Amino acid sequence: CNNVSSPAVLGKYLHFGTTAGYYYVLDRSTGKPIRELDCGEPIFTSPAVGNGRAYFVTLGAQAYCVEADGAVRWTWD
Repeated sequence: CNNVSSPAVLGKYLHFGTTAGYYYVLDRSTGKPIRELDCGEPIFTSPAVGNGRAYFVTLGAQAYCVEADGAVRWTWD
């Protein structure tokens, strides 16, 4: 999978999306994957961080809000 987005730091986690349609959350201290979300569409933009959550949009305009650990809070299309 390729990564064209810049990563975002949210607490002890590192967030980023891939052109393969996966969104990853890693533990910053170990690099261990915490969560892998299969979004089904490429993610070219960097996550935005605010209020303890990360927000990103897929190429197909699906918006996601995820908690610091990557748990999906909501989606919007």
